[in-house]
Amino acid sequence: MKILKTFTGTPTTGKRLKFLHISILLALVVFSIMLPGCQQNTLTPPPAETITDPPIELDPLELFNEYEADPEGTMAKYEGKRLHFPYVLVEAMSFLGEPPDEDLYVQMGKVKFRVEYPSQLSYIREGYIVEATGDLWGKQLAYLIIKNCWLKVIDPPGGTDEMPPEY
Repeated sequence: MKILKTFTGTPTTGKRLKFLHISILLALVVFSIMLPGCQQNTLTPPPAETITDPPIELDPLELFNEYEADPEGTMAKYEGKRLHFPYVLVEAMSFLGEPPDEDLYVQMGKVKFRVEYPSQLSYIREGYIVEATGDLWGKQLAYLIIKNCWLKVIDPPGGTDEMPPEY
């Protein structure tokens, strides 16, 4: 009778090689995770910078009075500067540049705030309160003109999306 031996010998070279590859990969993963954690340097973003100066906050009617008193001085003072008007009551406005005034504007007193595109006026109606930012252009007829305006409806919030009654 012959006795069968079970194989309990040493692992073959293929198994050793596979074990060695897995061990090396595991070690690399562990070191790649641990090494950055050992560094004391932390990345911080650079300080925030503004590209342009913040706009100058003004009241439209006070600017009109200042311009009436000294046109050259007012133009020199605000030339090349953005002006911010936090409270503009829309007393009159154009809609889509209709005749007789083909400008696109909203008006408070004797100050007109001109915009470039009709879409900027689509949510605004007379009696609304808007916030305006623009550049001083000068005087045309009896009106002080603020050009290149950006308008934001303050009250009522969001404005309206209904067509005006004249349409």
